[in-house]
Amino acid sequence: MSQQSDQKVAASAKGGFWFIIHPTHKAKVAWDMFISVLVILSAIIIPYRIVFHPAQYQFSYWFDPVYWAVTAFFCLDFFLHFNTAFFRKQRLITDRKEIARHYLKTWLIPDAIASLPIGPIILLCIGTTSGALLATEVILFVRLSYLLKLGKLFNTIEKALTANPAIMRLIQFSFWFALMAHCFALGWVAIGAAASIEKDFNVIKALTDPVPSIERYIRALYFITTTMATIGYGDIAPHKDSIKELLYTMLVQIVGVGMYGYVIGNVASMLANLDIAKAAFRGRMEEINAYMRSKSLPLAMQAKIRSYYDYMWETHQSTGEESTLDKLPLSLSLEVQLYLNRGILTKVPFFRDADEIFIREIITKLRQHTFLPGDFIMRKGEYGDCMYFINSGHVSVLVNDDKTVVAVLEAGSHVGEMSLVVGGTRNASVRSEEYCQVYELSKERFDELRAKYPSFNARVKEVVADRDAANKGKE
Repeated sequence: MSQQSDQKVAASAKGGFWFIIHPTHKAKVAWDMFISVLVILSAIIIPYRIVFHPAQYQFSYWFDPVYWAVTAFFCLDFFLHFNTAFFRKQRLITDRKEIARHYLKTWLIPDAIASLPIGPIILLCIGTTSGALLATEVILFVRLSYLLKLGKLFNTIEKALTANPAIMRLIQFSFWFALMAHCFALGWVAIGAAASIEKDFNVIKALTDPVPSIERYIRALYFITTTMATIGYGDIAPHKDSIKELLYTMLVQIVGVGMYGYVIGNVASMLANLDIAKAAFRGRMEEINAYMRSKSLPLAMQAKIRSYYDYMWETHQSTGEESTLDKLPLSLSLEVQLYLNRGILTKVPFFRDADEIFIREIITKLRQHTFLPGDFIMRKGEYGDCMYFINSGHVSVLVNDDKTVVAVLEAGSHVGEMSLVVGGTRNASVRSEEYCQVYELSKERFDELRAKYPSFNARVKEVVADRDAANKGKE
């Protein structure tokens, strides 16, 4: 969360309240990821234990330290919801009463049942009767209602981590498919089908014979997976005389067909869109190649054009026809440009002591250019009507008919600034030695700034005077 957002949230916590948490704060996102892991583990472990170890769900089980540790984290999450701001129509709501009202209308009651230790309270009050044990198991299953919130948690994590939406959808689909197969496998065990099939295959002699739970679970999961994937080898099948096994298998098959249809209809497009920018780049390159072939451009020129677009893709993940900043609102575009270019401007003597207002205005007057290796950014003898700020790459300063290198300038340097003040022609050439991105400030816009800001104009005259004095000293 930015410092401004922190200040806004802190300022909104009135009435002596401790804190209000921003929903996209890094700590909050990390906490949501941790709760998501606990929810996923609970979704796997709780049904497994209820199916294979029902005897554990007695009074003594509710004093299991693992249960109380998970319960403590869920209770803390329940408390944090009352202290977490939320967005309504992209407006951050930080009023605590409004937060509580919003939580009450959405997840408060399910979260309270799922997070609070209601099971132990029931057993303490009623005892370990069969009805009380059944009620506690039902309440424990209610804890899995947190699964309904995983979609929202995934979206929050996706936005905070700026993850690829297609990849996140693929992860979510894989998770829900695996969880559904897990639950169906446990259901296969719960209806007794797994034991009866093990007896048919002589794994056990009688239905009551003990079998390691993990082995029985894996066999059941194997049957469910092959059925849902519509593979169905037929080595494991429901008994024809068992109606519940037949009905259960039909349910799994129907769900499996639905999942298969979803895979065919969506996963292919999700995989194709894993990198939309790359797909757009390839399409643009096909258009460029077709254009160059139709115009019969020289092969060397075609190679140079392709090299340029390859560079633009590697550095900007785009073809460079339209700047990403051009698509943003002016205020956001200015903020990005300030972040990227402030350091370069402050290295120029003219702008070193400029105030914030001046820097924000000069940023809007810069034009970006990209030069290929060997291109001349400026040549000796041409009229100097602009200066350049080197954003990336390095350039050589040349004299003696461009044969002698007198200086090599790296990113963050600037060239041609004296032409903006005294005018005249360039006294040296500047050549890019690799792909270089530079920002141009024209003399016309420079003069506008001098006329508008007297203090800046005075600074320019001071720098010019200092440089003239230094040059005279060298002579």
